[in-house]
Amino acid sequence: MKYRVIDPVLTGKKIQQMCRDKGLKVKDIQEALQLESLQSVYKWFSEKSSTIPSIDHLVMLAMLLDCSIEDMLVLKEVILKK
Repeated sequence: MKYRVIDPVLTGKKIQQMCRDKGLKVKDIQEALQLESLQSVYKWFSEKSSTIPSIDHLVMLAMLLDCSIEDMLVLKEVILKK
């Protein structure tokens, strides 16, 4: 059986590129999402992290980027072994 899951690294890179395309800096994102530190945003963008924004933050990012949540996500196919 095949199903799709979010690829956290590629999703982070995609969100990072979308932010760059809109001219948003990490500090801008931190302030808009009312995050305590920049580290959360850096974790989302890191190739070494499997951290993605929470659903609340994805909603806010979608508004900032003027896109849908689905536009920000990168999915990969996984085969479920029996």
